[in-house]
This record gives sequence, structure tokens and C-alpha cells, in this order.
Amino acid sequence: MTLVTMAGLIFIAAATLSYFTRSSAAEEFLGVVDNAVYSRLRETSAMEKIMFLLGLVLLLVAFMLSVFAGASGRRVRKVSKNVFYASAEVKINAPRKQVWEFIKPAENNPLHSPGTTYGFSAPGIPEGAGEIQVFISNVNGVESIAAIRVIEEIPYELAVTSPLGDPTYKGRTSLEDSDDGGTLFTHGSYFSIPAGHQNHAAAHKRQVQEHCEQYVSQIKALMEKAPVA
Repeated sequence: MTLVTMAGLIFIAAATLSYFTRSSAAEEFLGVVDNAVYSRLRETSAMEKIMFLLGLVLLLVAFMLSVFAGASGRRVRKVSKNVFYASAEVKINAPRKQVWEFIKPAENNPLHSPGTTYGFSAPGIPEGAGEIQVFISNVNGVESIAAIRVIEEIPYELAVTSPLGDPTYKGRTSLEDSDDGGTLFTHGSYFSIPAGHQNHAAAHKRQVQEHCEQYVSQIKALMEKAPVA
């Protein structure tokens, strides 16, 4: 429950409680005061109306924020203690098989990952679960090497990977057929906040989320501009 939702519920509850408390008190005066006074005691006060309407507005704002977040694909949720999941989804106007055959080969990584200059699969290891893909990058003249291991794979549907040396991080990419023959393409990341960086948790979550969004957007742009068969 968000703070906006909680605030809205509090305002509505306070207005409702105030009304029924005052109405109950008015019943005690029934027969003691004239009908005009009794009616005024039972009337909803201006403050109660304001509190109730403010509560409704806050609930509406919370609802619109949740709808906007879902529509934009921005979402980071906690899945267990200190483990979070960020993801982004786009619809690509290309068949699922075509999208998979573009993102699957390590050799294609330089086409959609800025900074990567070369990618290859480790020799002697079959494709699928257990496969290791190696990437060489050059950012601002600094060359580095990284590798991922395929943990789970369903060809043309799902790939779960983890960087070698970092078991706290997992990438999850899924593909589904859309109704019009395209592909619903989702990329997500399971991650933890590094020890000693709790004060920067929000920035870290935002960074992972933005990476997911940039990745799916990049694949969509490449597939719809110049699909690789």
C-alpha cells in the first residue's frame, strides 16, 4: 500500500468516524431538543465533507499512479529479503522466432549492447543450460571482459542467466506471441542492494530499472528497423 493510498483511507475513515460519532451523540438528545437542533446535529459538517472528498481524491491519484506505472512498464518489486525484481516489456512487430535468433547468439551482442566489441560462446559447452557466453567491452578506452552462464533456457521462449562471479544477480528474458503475430518481449533482473549501499538503494533500483527499459527498447528499435534473421 502506497503512502498516498494510506493517506486517502485515513481521511475517509476519519470523516466517517466523525459523522457516526456525532450522529450517535445526536440520538441521545432526541426528544430533549427540538427537531431543528436535532437535524443540525445530524447534518454532515463542512469539515467532514472536505476530509471525505480529499480522501477520495487521494485514492484516485494513487489509482492513476499505479495505472501509469503499469502502462509505462516501470516496476520494481521486492521478492524476498534484500532481493528485488525490475522488469520492462515492449511489443515488437516481429515474430518470436526472429527475435530469439537475434538476441540469443553471443556474437550478436555488440549489435544491441553499447560498448561491447566482441561476443562468443565458450567452446566445448553445448547451447542451453550451462552455456557460457563471453563479452569483451571497451568503454572510454578501457577494455574489460565479462561472462554469463545460462541457468535455464526454453528455446524461443525463455532464458535465465547469471554473471559469473555474481550469484546475487540474475537476468530473465521471455518472449510470447502477441495476437497480431508480433512478440511480447520482457526483460527483467533479480538483484540485491550491495552491502554498505543501503543509503543509495533507491538510486540502485532506478539504475537497474532503467537498464531493463533501455534493453527492451533497443531490441525493439533494431528488430523493427532492420531485423536480423
